[in-house]
Amino acid sequence: MKSRTPYRTFRDNSKAKAAVYKAIRTIRDQRSRNLVRGAIARNTDSSPSLSINTLRRQADPGDLCLATTLLLGQNGPFPLPQLGGTYRNLIIKHTMLATEPDSEVAFVVGHVNGWADNARRILADMSELARLPQYQPSLAMEALAAFAESYGSSFYILRKTAYLMSRYADDSTLQSAFQRIAKAFNQSAYPEPYFSALQLMETDSSYCSTATTRVRLFQKYVEDDYRQYLPLNELVPTPLSRTDLAALLRRSHSSSLVDELAALAITAHLRSFWPALFDQTIALLDPSIAHLFLEFLSIPFDPSALYSDVARMDADVVYYQRAAAFCEFKDCAIFRRSVDAILVPRLMEDISPPVDTDTSPHFHTKMPDLIKATQGFVSPTDYERVQSCGTFLRTVQFLQFLNTQRNYSPLSAHDFRFICEHTVALDILLCDSEIEMLYASSDDDSRPLITVLALALHKAKSRDDDIDFKFRHSLCNTVITQFNGSLEAFIAWLLPNTPSIADYLLTILDRPTLQKLYWIVRSADEADRTRQSLLRTVGKQRNQIAHLIEADAIEARRQVAKLRKFFDDSRIYVDGPAMKEWLVANPSTYAQQYVKMIEHEFSSLTFLSTSTSGKLVITEWSDLDYVLVEAGKAAFEQFCTNKQFGIESYLGRRIRHNTMSGMMRGGIDDLIESPTYDLLTYDSAFVDANKRWVASYHRTIEHLRKDLLQFRSDAKPLGIFNSTLKRDDNTNLAIASLRNMLLNGRNPLLMNDLLIRFCWQEINPQLQTASRMISIDLVKEATREIEQHFFHFDSDDLQRRYRQQLRALVHERFMRLGSWFRQPEDGFVSARTRQLCELVLVEATDSNLFGTPTVEWSGDALDLEIDGLSVHRMYDCLFVILHNALTHGQENGLITIQVSQEAMAFESVGHLKATVSSRFSSTSDRSKHIARLAESFGYGDPESAMVTEGYSGIKKLRYITRTGDNYSNAGYTIDADTCSVFFTLAVELADLERPDV
Repeated sequence: MKSRTPYRTFRDNSKAKAAVYKAIRTIRDQRSRNLVRGAIARNTDSSPSLSINTLRRQADPGDLCLATTLLLGQNGPFPLPQLGGTYRNLIIKHTMLATEPDSEVAFVVGHVNGWADNARRILADMSELARLPQYQPSLAMEALAAFAESYGSSFYILRKTAYLMSRYADDSTLQSAFQRIAKAFNQSAYPEPYFSALQLMETDSSYCSTATTRVRLFQKYVEDDYRQYLPLNELVPTPLSRTDLAALLRRSHSSSLVDELAALAITAHLRSFWPALFDQTIALLDPSIAHLFLEFLSIPFDPSALYSDVARMDADVVYYQRAAAFCEFKDCAIFRRSVDAILVPRLMEDISPPVDTDTSPHFHTKMPDLIKATQGFVSPTDYERVQSCGTFLRTVQFLQFLNTQRNYSPLSAHDFRFICEHTVALDILLCDSEIEMLYASSDDDSRPLITVLALALHKAKSRDDDIDFKFRHSLCNTVITQFNGSLEAFIAWLLPNTPSIADYLLTILDRPTLQKLYWIVRSADEADRTRQSLLRTVGKQRNQIAHLIEADAIEARRQVAKLRKFFDDSRIYVDGPAMKEWLVANPSTYAQQYVKMIEHEFSSLTFLSTSTSGKLVITEWSDLDYVLVEAGKAAFEQFCTNKQFGIESYLGRRIRHNTMSGMMRGGIDDLIESPTYDLLTYDSAFVDANKRWVASYHRTIEHLRKDLLQFRSDAKPLGIFNSTLKRDDNTNLAIASLRNMLLNGRNPLLMNDLLIRFCWQEINPQLQTASRMISIDLVKEATREIEQHFFHFDSDDLQRRYRQQLRALVHERFMRLGSWFRQPEDGFVSARTRQLCELVLVEATDSNLFGTPTVEWSGDALDLEIDGLSVHRMYDCLFVILHNALTHGQENGLITIQVSQEAMAFESVGHLKATVSSRFSSTSDRSKHIARLAESFGYGDPESAMVTEGYSGIKKLRYITRTGDNYSNAGYTIDADTCSVFFTLAVELADLERPDV
C-alpha cells in the first residue's frame, strides 16, 4: 500500500479539493487561474517550481498571494511549512527567480497566510522574546532553546544564539540550553551557520577587517544575488534597496516561516523608505494575522540593553554588531539600515550591492562637524547627533561626507589629524578615488599624512606592487625635504598629535616596503635598521613593549643573518687541521715514498705532454708519477668520506640531517596559512591540491636528501658524489700542479697542506655539478610539479598570486641550496655562543617543524666570543642538543640554555660547558626518552653515527667532543620531568678588542 503523501491526501480529500477549486475562481487573471489548476493537475508529489516561478513573474500581487496560499498552504496540494529544519536549510541555495519587490511581498504574505495558525503562534512567541537582552543569560538561552525546538532553524534564532554566546562566552550556565539548540539544528554536521554568525558578534576584533576577509572569500561565487550565500547574507540583516528587499524576502522564504515574519517586520519598520510595500503587506495579510502583526510591531524594545556592558566610546560599534540579531524591532532595523547603506558598498566593493541612496536620511555631516569632539554613544538614537558617537560612527559620518561632498575646501593638517584620530579602518573603507581627492585637496602640511594613509590603503587592499609608486615617491620627498631624509624624525613628529597615523606608518613600513623607498633606504640592512629605529621610537613613546621586543628580534636576526651567511658559504666543509693531524698520524706508504723522493731531489718525476692550441694535454705518465697519484687517492678518499673531518661528515651533519629539510620547507609548507591567503583555506578543492603538492614536494626533498646527496656506493647507487679519483683532465692538471709545487718548494712539511689543496681542486667539479643539478634541473622539475597541481586554478587573482609566490619561494630555496655546494670562503668569523644558539633556533623555527619555545639564558660565557674552527664545532654541538630539546621536549615549552666557562688552558683557549634543559613532552613518553638517551650515550662506536643518525644526533655529539683518550665530554642528567644534555668543548677565544660580529 502506498504511503499517504500530502498530495495524495489532498487528492483524496474531496472537501479540501472543492474548497481550493472554489477559491481558484476568485483569482482575477485567467492565465494565473490556469497555472494554478495546471500545477494541481500534474498529479505529482513534488512542488511545482516551474509553475510557481511563472506565477511569481506574471501574476499581479493579489492573485499571487492567493495562489501561493492555495498551492503551498497547510490545506493545499503542496504544503510547505518551512518549520522544523536544521542548519542545512540556511546553507542551501534556493531556485526562485527574481521578481519585483511587490511580488516578493505578495508571495511571502501568501505563504504566511497559508500557515495562519503557526504564524499566530510564532508572533506570540517572538513577542515574548522582546525582553531577551534583559533576561538572565541562562534563562535567555533556555527561551531560545524552547523556541528552536518548536520551530526549527532560522536566521532569527541563529543570530540570537550567536549574540548570547558571544556576549556571555564565559558563562557555563548557557551550555546546557545551547547544546539543545545545537542538537536540534544538527550543528555538528553543519557548523558553518553558527560560527559565521558568531564571528560577526565578536567584539574583540576589527569588524571591518572580519567583514572584508569574508567578502573576499565569497565574492567570486556571487553571480547576481549575494544573499544566496549565508556568510554574505549575514553581513546585511536589513535591505539596502527595493531590489535588495526582494532578495531578502526570497532568502527568508527559503529558510523558515519564522524568517518570513521577521522579514515582513523589517519591511514594516523601514516603511519610511518604501511606504507602499508596508501598505501592501497589511492589505494582503490574513486579518487574524495582521492584527497580531501590528501588535508585534508596537511592542516596546530597549536597544540600550544591547550595549549596557561596554564603555560609551565603544558602544556604537557594539550596538551595530548586536543589533543584527534584533532587526525585527524598529530602532535596530533603522540603525543597521542607515549605517549599512554607507558601509556595505565599501565592504562589498566588488559585489556592488544596490543601494537606494535617496532613502538614507541620516548622517548629513559637514566638515565642521567632523572636527568636533566625540562624546560617546548612549541613547539608541544618538546616531542622529553628530557628537554623540564613538570612533565607529564618526567613521560613518566621514564616509557619508565623502559620499555627498565632491568639492570642498582643502583639509588642513590639524583637521585631517583630528579626523584620523577619531576614525577607524580608513585603510579598508576608503576607495582609490577618495584618496586621490583628499590628496589633491590637501595643503602642504596635511599631504604627508594622506600619503601615509594612501600607502596603508594600497597595502590593505593588496594592490599591484607598482600602483602605490606615486605615494611612495611623495612620502620620500616629504621625508627628504621636511625631515632631512629621516623616517625616524617623521614618525616622531607624528606621534604626539597623530598616533593613529604613526600606527598606520609603522604597519606599512615593513621590510619589503622599506626596501621600495629607494630614495631614502639604500640597502636591505638599512631597511632592517630603519625598521628597528621606528619600532623603538613608537614603543618608547606609546609604552608598547611589543614594539621594543620586535626591534630586539630584528637586531638578533641581523646578527644571526651574518652567521647564517658564513655557514651557508661553508655548508660543504672539511676540517683542515683535523685532516692534517690524521695525515700525520696515518701516513700512507705512497706519501712517505714521495717525501723521500723530494728529500733526495729525485729528478725523474716527469711526464710526457703535448700542447694543442695552448692547452696542456697529459698523454703519458712516467713510471714513478703513479706514486703521487696513489698518495692523492688515499688523501682524497679521506677528504671525502672520513666521518670526523671529511665532506661526508659535514654533508650529513649540516645538510642532510640538519638544516636542509627545514630550509627547503620553512615558509612553503604553511604558505597557505599566512594571513594573505587566509581566504584560500576555505576552498576545499584548492586546499586538497595544495596538500597533494606539498606531499610531492616532500618526496622530492627526501629523494634529494636520501638518494642524491650521497657519495656513490653499492648502498647508495644514485649518489652524485664520488670519492674515487678520475683519470680526466681535471685530475691530471691537479696532479701536475701538486707535483710542480712540491718540486719547486722541495719542503716535505708542505706535503699535507698541498694534498688538501689538491683535494679541493678535485672535488670542485663535483660541487659545481651538484649545484647545477639543484639550481637548474630540480628547479625545472619543481616548477613543473607546481603547474601540474595548480594549473586549473586560474580564475581567481588570489589563487594566481599564491601560485606565483610558491614558484618564487621554491625557486629561491633551490637556488640557496645549490649555493651551498661550493668551496668554502677562506677565513673564519668570530661569534658568541648566544648568537650560534640563536642561529640554530631561527633555522629550527623558520622550518615550522617545531613550535615556538620560550628560551631562558644563563651562564657567564654566553657572550664570550670564540673564533676560528671552534665556531664550526660549537655550532654543530649546539645544533645537536638544541634539536634534541626541540624534537623530544614539550612543544612550545621552556628551554634553558646555560653556557659557562671552565678553567682556561691558555690565554687564547677556553673550555666552555653548554647545557640545554627541557621538559619531557609527556609523562608517558618519559621512560621512552630515557631509554633513547641511555642507548645513544652508551653506544660503543659513535663514529658510525656521523652519517647514519638523523635529527637527534647524540652519537654525533659524542664523536665531536671526543678527547685524545677517546673519552667524550658529553652527557645527560634527568631530574624529575626535566632532561638536560650537556657537552664541554675546548674553543679558540677571539681577540677581545675585535669588533662584534
